[in-house]
Amino acid sequence: MFDRVKRVFAGTRSPTVVFECRSCGTSVDRHTDSCPECGSDEIAHYEIP
Repeated sequence: MFDRVKRVFAGTRSPTVVFECRSCGTSVDRHTDSCPECGSDEIAHYEIP
């Protein structure tokens, strides 16, 4: 039953998406190409349900 309830509500919430520098952990905007703190171009994104 839990799986059924989970499927019903799964489409009602959008996940939170976080963008951050892989090198120093600074949070950045979605459209950032390089970190303003350390200059790294390694930007990671995570979806948090």
